[in-house]
Amino acid sequence: MLPLIRNICVKIIVWVILDASPINTEFNLIVPSHTVIGLAGHDVILPCVLSSHASAVSMSVRWFRHGEFLDYLYLYESKKISARKGSEHRVSLLTQQLERGNVSLLLKDLRMADAGRYLCHVSEQEEAREEPIDLEIIQHGSVPRISLVRHHKSSVQFSCRSHSWYPQPHMIWIDHRGQELMSATIERTSSSKPELLHSVTSTVNVEGGQWEEIFCVVTSQDREYKLESTIQIAEEYYKESAFERAYVSVFAISIFLGLTSIAASLLHVRRAKTEKEEDLEKQKRAQTEKEEDLEKQKRDDVMLDADTAHGRLKLSEDKKSVSFGELDRQKTQTDKRFIHKTCVLGEAGYDSGRHYWEFNLSNKTQWSIGIIQEPTKEQRKAKNEQTYPENGCWSICFDKELKTVEKNPKIFPSVLKPDKLGVFLDYDKRTIAFFNVEKKYYIHCVTANFKGKLFPLIGPLKGCEKSLKISSVKRGPHKTENDTVSSTAD
Repeated sequence: MLPLIRNICVKIIVWVILDASPINTEFNLIVPSHTVIGLAGHDVILPCVLSSHASAVSMSVRWFRHGEFLDYLYLYESKKISARKGSEHRVSLLTQQLERGNVSLLLKDLRMADAGRYLCHVSEQEEAREEPIDLEIIQHGSVPRISLVRHHKSSVQFSCRSHSWYPQPHMIWIDHRGQELMSATIERTSSSKPELLHSVTSTVNVEGGQWEEIFCVVTSQDREYKLESTIQIAEEYYKESAFERAYVSVFAISIFLGLTSIAASLLHVRRAKTEKEEDLEKQKRAQTEKEEDLEKQKRDDVMLDADTAHGRLKLSEDKKSVSFGELDRQKTQTDKRFIHKTCVLGEAGYDSGRHYWEFNLSNKTQWSIGIIQEPTKEQRKAKNEQTYPENGCWSICFDKELKTVEKNPKIFPSVLKPDKLGVFLDYDKRTIAFFNVEKKYYIHCVTANFKGKLFPLIGPLKGCEKSLKISSVKRGPHKTENDTVSSTAD
């Protein structure tokens, strides 16, 4: 109660002085009429400028939250600065702009609790001006994560969840044509914490053969910020359950029929089963043709290029495996070597044809694997340039979650994490594909307008304590475990 009384008394004294003194209208304060929007974790400027653009160097500038005049956030007075305890490194004036009458406040590392009304108070001798500014904080949430909820007969149900948003986001499912899936159901929840962050979850049922690929898209409330994840649905999801449903259905009917009806039903089952078997046989033949087609492609015995390996990467004598270790300062510096990125390339580059190679990634805790357009000397030495598609690199990685390597990565369901990863390049069709060899699922496929030679890429690696091995391809990608050489488990 006492701080409130003191605050009111101070304000009364200020305004009594102003009321008793002749008002000098040499300056007013200009602030935005609209609410200032800031993004959590980023910086924002609360604009406040003297209308006359006169110098504010000799003035007193006070920034405070509504109702907290004495407990100011920032005070510039007699060319001295003071700030609220705990906020010293988060608030400041644009001091070089004071001579131009700019007394705006820079607020750094925004938090949800920073939202609210602020007041810009400027005084000189007996004259003072004060204007309010409202600040709203928005927070962009997590990349949506898709998970398999259940596999029921001829359909599968997927769930998508994203959390830590403010204000409440929008979520939709779309197919590969960009059409919204209207069958989705959405559930929104708000946190009980003071920040009132929002989560959104949506589920969708997918009928057999209806879509090959679907996307879960979450956007900010103004639709200006978007994150998405995708899942590619293999035909194998439905085959068993569809046949099982047909068989159970006929069996249930037969219980209520006489011996004659039972015979007829069995005949019907036999015909249905024959038709089903023929259909499955056609699908098997199509799959076999795909496998034979892959077997006809050029076999690639990929070797790693020691001249490109970062100083912390150790290659085996046969150039088939790589591990992460201490920095080797004795390594000869070459124009081909990566200086800052812990990467290594394959020896051979490809500028035509179809190529395929595999990795055994069982129990690997972190990896990044892809294809890169032949990097320049500058790119190999660049410190901040990322291995993104716009820089001629197409990769997927695993580091707690499976995702693409790009600015806005696609997060894949954990069920797609491969023990064996296949990398397929069709240079002439400009296609790169990654797939789970054992489960026969395509994880990610991209069409890119690349040029020049493309090289196999491993990295950046963060800590492969044991070797990660690339193997020769003996067969097509859908073969048994004995067809590829395994690597040492991480």
